[in-house]
Amino acid sequence: MKNLLLRKRKGATASEVGLLVGLIAILILGSLTSVGQEISSLFGVVNQGLPQTALGDVAPTESDSPIAPDPLRCTPTVSGGITVNLRSVVQSQCGWDGVEDFEATITLTGIFSSASTANPALLVDFPSNATITLINNATIQGAGGAGGSGGWRNHDFGGAGENGGPALEVRSAISLENNGAIWGGGGGGGATLHYPNNYAGGGAGGGGAGRNAGAAGYLQTVQYGSYPLGNAGAAGTANAGGHGGAASSFGGHYSGAGGAGGGPGQAGGLGGAGYGDYSTTSRAAGGAAGSGVLLNGGSVTWITQGDVRPAP
Repeated sequence: MKNLLLRKRKGATASEVGLLVGLIAILILGSLTSVGQEISSLFGVVNQGLPQTALGDVAPTESDSPIAPDPLRCTPTVSGGITVNLRSVVQSQCGWDGVEDFEATITLTGIFSSASTANPALLVDFPSNATITLINNATIQGAGGAGGSGGWRNHDFGGAGENGGPALEVRSAISLENNGAIWGGGGGGGATLHYPNNYAGGGAGGGGAGRNAGAAGYLQTVQYGSYPLGNAGAAGTANAGGHGGAASSFGGHYSGAGGAGGGPGQAGGLGGAGYGDYSTTSRAAGGAAGSGVLLNGGSVTWITQGDVRPAP
């Protein structure tokens, strides 16, 4: 009997445990169902925010975008010349078509000059997709202006000096390290007109400095009676302007001397004044200096400015 009671007590305990376990299982299942619904709803929201692609497609990423090709790069050396178009030379040396993106560090050596004051010694004109750096170890020098013509007789007026020519003309954006010299041409000296009521000739102007230096001013060579001619000036050189022609005299009175030509990157001098009865002698102006760097639609970022005359 005792054993039977014990077995019933144990049986009742097992039933209670089973019932408790069942209740816990029901609660867990209910919770999982609720959580599942919430997770499903969350995935739906995320899915709506993602780009819709066709089956099997993958949305493109930044790394899948086309990559621009590297520009052509070149480091040419250009050794002097007369009125040089830098772009033409570089295209030939680098095999550049003038259209594709281009980067060049160009070293300049030797002497660049110009045959005329109307043109620069070196022209830099590249398209906007070209990145250009110049390393100048050269002398770039514009042409010198001619001196003014000497005056003679009352219908032959003394002339103004010619303007010097530019050294470097820039039509595009560049960077420039100047270790050499960039000099505009010197202006020609002004001449002097003789006094109108006599015939003492005025001196001619000197030529301006330049690799293609300015000539001395023209001087009348036909003398009028016994009255003196004006005196000749001198042509310029690469490093200095020529002197102006000396004054002439008649009866102890003098006309004016011609003005000296300008040095590298300098203006020519004004024709000199006469004195005595000829003190009203007309004085012609000297020519202006050519630009060291002529910006014609371009710009320069200076790495080193160095010797530029006249200074920018």
